Amino acid sequence: MKFTKQHQQYQSEFSRFINDFKKKNPEIELKQQIGRALLWDKTP
Repeated sequence: MKFTKQHQQYQSEFSRFINDFKKKNPEIELKQQIGRALLWDKTP
């Protein structure tokens, strides 16, 4: 099944919200990486 170009450019309301949030808060991705390193990225 092939999607038309119109469907390829579709962006959900949630995706638009997240993209807008990231533009307004550019430091959020760095904070996410720090939090992940603190809680998940540990040596066994």
